[in-house]
Amino acid sequence: MEHLLRGILVADNAQREAAEASLRQELKQPAAAVSLVEVALRASDASIRQLAAVVLRRRFVRQFEGLAKAQQDHIQAALAHAMENETEYIVAAACADAAGVLARYLFPRGRWPDLLSLLSRLFASADVTRRACAARLLGDIIESGGEMLLPHVQDVCAAVGASLGDEATVQRGALHA
Repeated sequence: MEHLLRGILVADNAQREAAEASLRQELKQPAAAVSLVEVALRASDASIRQLAAVVLRRRFVRQFEGLAKAQQDHIQAALAHAMENETEYIVAAACADAAGVLARYLFPRGRWPDLLSLLSRLFASADVTRRACAARLLGDIIESGGEMLLPHVQDVCAAVGASLGDEATVQRGALHA
């Protein structure tokens, strides 16, 4: 999968088109989402990790239900790991966006029970990238299943309020929320 993503970034049109065609075929496979999340976590090049997370976000919901429960759990855990540990902001933000698509689908159905504790850890981090990921993710949750946050409205309001006084990347996410 990584070599296909790398091929999409080449300047040669013929090579890029061949890589895009191969990627389209590869993405038809149910396990493509797992492959993408692995590339997003492990590729040495940040632009490849970011591209993997972007493609994952764009393909997520259609493939997620077709995956085995273990694969679904792996993807959730991998995205949480990336948001908590990724050192490149562009990659962490792309993973947060992919997690947001997943959260919009799973959270209202009660299928991501530790999502609020993940948000809490991210908001409490001293690292601005983590807080920005939390704000982006919270915005996605509010868009789709905000009523599930009602029991936690005080914590959510406190997190958003604190984020408005944070750095610009966090503020943008908080305003979205």
